[in-house]
Amino acid sequence: MEVLQKVIIVDRFSKSKTSSHSNSVRKIHAKLTQSIHSMKINAIATANSKVLRYVGVVDIKEPEKSCVKLLEYEESHPFASLKGSDNIISFVTKRFPNGVIVRGAGAGAAVTAFGIFSDILKIHDMVSYSV
Repeated sequence: MEVLQKVIIVDRFSKSKTSSHSNSVRKIHAKLTQSIHSMKINAIATANSKVLRYVGVVDIKEPEKSCVKLLEYEESHPFASLKGSDNIISFVTKRFPNGVIVRGAGAGAAVTAFGIFSDILKIHDMVSYSV
């Protein structure tokens, strides 16, 4: 699940202790995989004129709160209007307590694969030099 991968990457780059809660990340993934097959949840949301979206949360101050959730949104909410590989990020900071939303097209499979390969090479270099 792409949103889960993004949460893990942002969490790691923020110097959080992702490895300390990797078991909870696995549990989150298992839950999401089960819930995606539940047509009942989607039917209920649709009946209420809402849409379902996976939302990743990264809490830099409290990394154990980092998670991925399946949430319902009104059709007018910015998250509800995402299509295909679109991405949307909301930053909540001390200066922007109501959040700042950044939205754009996803990079696509080839660019994502290159980014993952680049990350693997960086990890290899870090591990190689720390031995």
